[in-house]
Amino acid sequence: MGKIVVFLLLISSVAFAQVKRGEYCSCKEGEKLPGGISHYPDSLYATYKEDTVGMTVTIVNTTKDTLYIFDSYLHPQFLGSKYLHRIDLNRKRYKLSLLPIVPHVFTKYSDNAIVSDQAIIGNHQIVYDFIKLPPACYKQMVFKFDDIFRYKDSNNNVSVDYNVKLLNKNSKVPVKFFTTKGLTGKYDFFFEFAVYKKISLLCTQAAYYMEEYKFDKESKSFDVLTLRARINKYFYPLLR
Repeated sequence: MGKIVVFLLLISSVAFAQVKRGEYCSCKEGEKLPGGISHYPDSLYATYKEDTVGMTVTIVNTTKDTLYIFDSYLHPQFLGSKYLHRIDLNRKRYKLSLLPIVPHVFTKYSDNAIVSDQAIIGNHQIVYDFIKLPPACYKQMVFKFDDIFRYKDSNNNVSVDYNVKLLNKNSKVPVKFFTTKGLTGKYDFFFEFAVYKKISLLCTQAAYYMEEYKFDKESKSFDVLTLRARINKYFYPLLR
């Protein structure tokens, strides 16, 4: 009996740990656009630069509105996850989707943290957080190739694409996994970001329970900012 108890405790220490997690609705603000550089007027847009280590994505807001970029998945341990990597076999599109998987985004954490990417579909493991972009501001994000493509040679390394806006807090996520290493042909690579204009309910803990309908509606009120990126400095034959 003693050996069995020790084994269970070891398994528990691997699955859960007390780790530093993202803040709930910290809404860290982007930086002011520098003067003397031309930008697209009255727009929200994204650009990228590639080097041998990864890609730097810059999101720019030149509208008159303060906008909020959902960023709860912007952590190295999540960026390679099969839950965020999605593939559309018919349109030959491969994307890193950072849109909220609504049934698994919450307003407070559980006491124990799942340290693997299973946190993405765990119970009270991911909370809403955003990058705040006032007018004439920008935010840069670095995506290292070793993080985003760490599972490219693994089985079941991506999800078949689906529409996250069809989900609600009680939905079962329609995840169907797929292995990309056997695919032929070339796929276009995209980033997807969720852009909100209003987050007042998402940043009110009680609203998750007390105003479910309005909370659900606001959780899916985002627009999708899509960025097509060409992979030239990293060897991944699937992507062009």
